[in-house]
Amino acid sequence: MRKLRCVHLAIALALLLTLVSGVVSAAPPAQDGQSYTVQKDDSLWVIAEKYLGNGTAYRAIVAATNVKHEEDATFAMIGDPSLIQPGWKLFVPTAEAAENYLALAQPKRGGTLVFINRASPKSLVSIIDPGKSGIGILHNTQDGLLNFDEDYSSVYPALAKDYPEVPDPLTYIFRLREGVKFHDGKGVTSEDIKYTYMRLVDESYGATFGAVYREHIDSIETPDKYTVIFHLKKEWPIFLSFVGGNHPKVVNKELAELPEYGTSVWSGTGPFMITEWVKGEYVTIVRNPNYWNAGEEDLPYLDEVIFKEIPDPSAMYAAFEAGQADMVTDPDFKDVSRYAEDPNYEVYVGPSPASSLIVFNTTKAPFTEKKLRQAISKGIDRPEIVDALFFGYAEAAGDFFPSFHWAHDPSVVAAYDPEGAKALLKEAGYDESNPFKFILMSRTEPVYLDQAVLIQDQLKRIGVEAEVLPVEYTTLSGMTQKPDGWAGDAALYRITPLRGTAFEFSYYQYGTDGGLNRCFYNKGDGYQNPEFEAKLREANSYSDYDAAQREAAKPLYKEVSLIWLDDAPGILLNYWANADILYPYVKGWVPSTGDINTLKQIWLDK
Repeated sequence: MRKLRCVHLAIALALLLTLVSGVVSAAPPAQDGQSYTVQKDDSLWVIAEKYLGNGTAYRAIVAATNVKHEEDATFAMIGDPSLIQPGWKLFVPTAEAAENYLALAQPKRGGTLVFINRASPKSLVSIIDPGKSGIGILHNTQDGLLNFDEDYSSVYPALAKDYPEVPDPLTYIFRLREGVKFHDGKGVTSEDIKYTYMRLVDESYGATFGAVYREHIDSIETPDKYTVIFHLKKEWPIFLSFVGGNHPKVVNKELAELPEYGTSVWSGTGPFMITEWVKGEYVTIVRNPNYWNAGEEDLPYLDEVIFKEIPDPSAMYAAFEAGQADMVTDPDFKDVSRYAEDPNYEVYVGPSPASSLIVFNTTKAPFTEKKLRQAISKGIDRPEIVDALFFGYAEAAGDFFPSFHWAHDPSVVAAYDPEGAKALLKEAGYDESNPFKFILMSRTEPVYLDQAVLIQDQLKRIGVEAEVLPVEYTTLSGMTQKPDGWAGDAALYRITPLRGTAFEFSYYQYGTDGGLNRCFYNKGDGYQNPEFEAKLREANSYSDYDAAQREAAKPLYKEVSLIWLDDAPGILLNYWANADILYPYVKGWVPSTGDINTLKQIWLDK
């Protein structure tokens, strides 16, 4: 994955959340600074007092650690100083260096950040798939019992005051923080937690991914105002990753039951509050003056954030360069280097779980035929797509996982084999006099449509005629949820596993009960391979958060990836990089591995 300026020294220093005057003194560490591993119950304030003699100097530790992260990824990248985790590796600068770090940034309060989104939210209700832009907004306005950090490496207590007690594998006991209030002023209680999860379990609420919660949650108890007990039907090793995910964001029942909820009324406990959504144009969120996790800095710094929707790239860049917006995310990859070379902008590039893939409707001819699916897979040159359309800011896919994921196996490769593809087509009864033809639907944005057109050209080289049919994002998403009613035979779109667990990269997309299984593999009348389903379930029985269990799961994930490549019910094409372009006056930006950029620490130096 190519990396530009990413979080270089000047940007890392901008992650300082505030500046407090005063002399840093007493008991400095070694002359060049020293590393420190976070222990249970540590806080940056306590660490700064111990090593630098002044708790307010924690901001220097934040900046120094983030700079070190760019040199050595074993050091943490700290976005929110209140959320450091046991095991994180920090760098404590010398007292003299700490003074220099603290002198470099003076956060300013107020102002409006204008943020350009390429697509409209699919919804602004957490249980109804919000899409990437909607998730980014809700992440800044709502909290769960747990929340995820920006790099998807861990969950941390949010409305829960600590991680749950687990007396047995089927029971999780959460104790709530007291005094937390919704944006409307109502206090958060255990009944709100129970209601939030019942919205996912009760089919009448239409939760997009409710099936996985119904499969696992048996009952929820609320023995007192601040205690919630979950009883599971069966062991669920990644339960906490779902608790910290984007679906169970806690809401006030009194508001969530209103008919206008999600369009003009919202609920949450986050640092910002949604005030307006003009569909197709913008969403506005404003500062929550009673934010429960404001800290000594009284976060957030901004008064307001406006998410403008500008799907056309030319119009987006024109607005950005004219100063009508402060930052853009998801730029076209061909434009990233141009902005990176311009000193008027800052560019962040990092890994992402976002993927491009093709799904075949395996319930309908022609793709009930395995040889045809295999031929299409062998006839697609994945590295050519990465080089020609992503300009190096992506990686060709082999197994189910991007290269940064613990379960990735680099030995699994989807080889380009045009001669093998032609042989399979011939076996299926197709040749130059009788070419195989099919319709490939694609999202309409250039990053998808350009891939579809290049794939069309690649398949032409093996004698296949693919008609590319552009279909608007929400229409395509709705159409492919069921096997009937497709306007084509296959679909090209994007999936971003939001919690980064092996389950979401695998079973969620390809398992029988997977919420995103759009090729209907082992589902209904779709293509069947019981061996794949059994081995995938076995792999998913292991936890992402235990080193020994990871090692046990790895060979199983390799095996199911190879079965998938052979059955070819779909084609995983590539994993993208994340790219963000900002004006240098936007301070405190923390790059995200996925869709959960945190905005409460952002401030504008203008």
